[in-house]
Amino acid sequence: MDSLYYYNDILSAKISLDFKRSLFDTINWDQKMIAIKGARGVGKTTLML
Repeated sequence: MDSLYYYNDILSAKISLDFKRSLFDTINWDQKMIAIKGARGVGKTTLML
């Protein structure tokens, strides 16, 4: 299991965080609860990550 965590850490370190969706700056991330609704497959989870 440790090797799986190690492999995940290596792959996560290679992900570029330069790209941000235009909606990202309009969300107040200091709120206690944020709800994003939309159709399936439009990137809601990716936006939150």
